[in-house]
Amino acid sequence: MCGIAGIVGPKAASLMPNLRAMLVALGHRGPDGQGEYVAPGGACIFGHTRLAIIDVSDSSSQPYVSPDRNHALVYNGECYNYMQIRAQLKSQGHVFDSEGDTEVVFKTLLASGVEGLAAANAMFAIGYWDENRETLLLARDFYGQKPLYYAVTDNHLIFASEVRAMLASGLVARKASPEAIASFLSYGCVQPPQTIVDSVLSLNAGSHAHFSQSQGLTFGRWSDLLPPAAQGHLRDSFVQAVKAHLISDVPIGIFLSGGIDSSAVLAAARQATTGELVTLSISFPDNPEYSESKYARQMADRCGSRHHDVPLSSADLLALLPAATAAMDQPTVDGINTFAVARAARNAGLTVALSGIGGDELFGGYTSFRDVPAALRYRRLSMLPNNIASSLLYGLDPTSRRSAKICELLDAPSDVAALWLARRRIFSSRQLGSLLGSGKHGAWQSGMDSERLDDLRTAATCSEVGDAISQLELKGYMEPMLLRDSDYMGMANSLEIRAPFLDINFSRQSLEIAAGKRLARTTPKQYFVEQLAEWLPKEVTDRPKQGFVLPLERWMLGSLRQSVDQAIGNLTSSCSLINPEVALRYWVEFQKRPQAVGWVRPWSLYVLSNYLTTHQLSVENSRIQPVANNSGTQPTGNRR
Repeated sequence: MCGIAGIVGPKAASLMPNLRAMLVALGHRGPDGQGEYVAPGGACIFGHTRLAIIDVSDSSSQPYVSPDRNHALVYNGECYNYMQIRAQLKSQGHVFDSEGDTEVVFKTLLASGVEGLAAANAMFAIGYWDENRETLLLARDFYGQKPLYYAVTDNHLIFASEVRAMLASGLVARKASPEAIASFLSYGCVQPPQTIVDSVLSLNAGSHAHFSQSQGLTFGRWSDLLPPAAQGHLRDSFVQAVKAHLISDVPIGIFLSGGIDSSAVLAAARQATTGELVTLSISFPDNPEYSESKYARQMADRCGSRHHDVPLSSADLLALLPAATAAMDQPTVDGINTFAVARAARNAGLTVALSGIGGDELFGGYTSFRDVPAALRYRRLSMLPNNIASSLLYGLDPTSRRSAKICELLDAPSDVAALWLARRRIFSSRQLGSLLGSGKHGAWQSGMDSERLDDLRTAATCSEVGDAISQLELKGYMEPMLLRDSDYMGMANSLEIRAPFLDINFSRQSLEIAAGKRLARTTPKQYFVEQLAEWLPKEVTDRPKQGFVLPLERWMLGSLRQSVDQAIGNLTSSCSLINPEVALRYWVEFQKRPQAVGWVRPWSLYVLSNYLTTHQLSVENSRIQPVANNSGTQPTGNRR
C-alpha cells in the first residue's frame, strides 16, 4: 500500500520539484520509503511513497524499473493471487529478482499489457510508462478500492493517489467545482468522475486510460476482459477470499465490530488458518448503547483470536476530530469512525486490517433493499399528482428531513436509479435548489453530472430490482463513500484496509445468485448467514443491525457549537454559491429542533467550510445549472 504520483509531457523532468511536493503530500501513505523515476527521454517522471507489506526488502521498492529504464511502474495496492501469476510467468521464462507482488504486476504488464490485469485478484491503482511508445497507462481496480486522480493541462498529464497531492503539485488551480459542491451536499460525498477540485477527475473503477502526446487521452474498461466468475460452494469461496486477504509480511488484524460481516470474516479466517489471529474492536464506556463490544468479545473468544478492545470516550473521539477532518482528501460526512478505528489499529501495532465492507451491498443489508421496491410500487400505483403533493408538503417545513425525503421520492422520476438516489439524499432537490439558488425549487436534480447518472442507470438495468439495488449500492455509495473514506482515513494512519467481501471471485459469484434467493430474508442477510450458520452464533446473526455511531448531534449542540457556528458563518460569507439566509436557517432550526432537521445537514456545511478553508479553494458559481432530469451519453470519464 502506497502513494503514487506522476507527470507526463514535454520536459516533464524539469518539473521534478513539483513531483517532490506531491510526494511530501503523500508521505503519510508511505512512511517506509520513497523513490523517483525519470524516463530516459525526460517525458515522464514518477514518484512513490511506500508502506511495505509484502516483501519488505528493498528489492520491491518503487518505482519498479526495467534494467534499460524504458519501462517503469508505480503501483498502489495488493495482488492477492500474485504467487499463482508469478508461477505462470516463470513457466513462460520470466526471471524474478524479488519476492513481492510489485514485480509480478510489472512483468504482467510487460508481457500482456492492460489485458493482463484481468488475471489479477487485486485492488490497485497503476501508472505504467512505456518509453518505446512514449505512452502512459493508468488503471484502477474493479470496485475502485484504490483511488487514482488525474488532470490534463495544456502540456502535461498529472496523476496521484490523492487530490491533496494534485493540489500540492502547483500545476492544478485551487478552484472548487460548483457541480462537485452540489454533489457533496446531495449525497455527503462527491460522485465520480468529478472531484471537489474543478480540473481534477477520478479514473472510473474498472477502467484504464492511455495517454500520449500524439493521441491524448483514450479510455477503456479492462474489466470487460474478466473471465466468468468461478463457481463453487459460496462458503468455500468466502474462506478462500479471506485466506487470500490474510497474506502479509507485517502485522495484520481484523476489525471486529460484533456484527455479521466482520464476524463472518473472523470465522472464515479461523477456517483458513491455524495461526494466531488478531482482532480489534472499539467500545464506548460513556455511550454503552452504541457499543457492540460484548458481541465482538464473544466472537473473538469463539475463534480464539488475540483481541484488543479499545475504549473510546466522547472526549477521546472529540480529541481525534481535528486530525480526522484534516485527513479528508475530499469532503465527506462520514469517515471519522474509520479514522478512529484505524488510529486504534495502528497504535495496537497493526499495519494491515481486514474490514467487512461489501457485505451489505452484496447480501441486502441496507434498508434501501426494502424502501426502493416499496417506492417503485407506490409510484406505479399512485394516481395522485405527485409534484403538487410534494410542493404542499415542502412548503409546510422546508428544513424537515422527513418531509424532504418524502418530497424527493415524489419528485424523482420513477426509475430504480432515481428512486435509489432519492433514498440516499441529504439535501433534497428542493432544498438544494434553495440552498444554491440554482433555479426552480420544484425541479428534480440528480446532484451529479449526466455521465455519472447514465452510468448508475446503466448499472441498474437488471431484470430483478434487488440486483439493481446491489449494483447501485456498490457503485453509488460504497465506491465514492465507504471505499474512499476507508482508503484515506486508513492511510492517514499508515494502515492498509482490505475488504475480502470484494474479492473478485467471491463477489462476482455472489452477484450471480438470483436476487430472490440472495436477498430474501426474515433476518438480516439471511442467505449469507445460512451459508456460515455453524460458525456464527445466534447472538450475532439475530439482532438488529448496529453501526459505529458518533454522537455528532450532541457535540454540535455542545462542545462543537461555536466551531460549527463559525464555520457556517465563514461559508456563507466566502462562498458565493451558497445562499447565506438558507444555510443559516438550517443551523438555527437544527439548534431548535435537532431531531426534525437532522445533524447531517448542518454537519455537511461545517465539513465543506473546513475543507474549502484548509485547502484554500476558491468557488465560482457561474457554471452551475439546474437540471430537471439529467441525461447524456455513456460515461467516458473525460468531460474536460
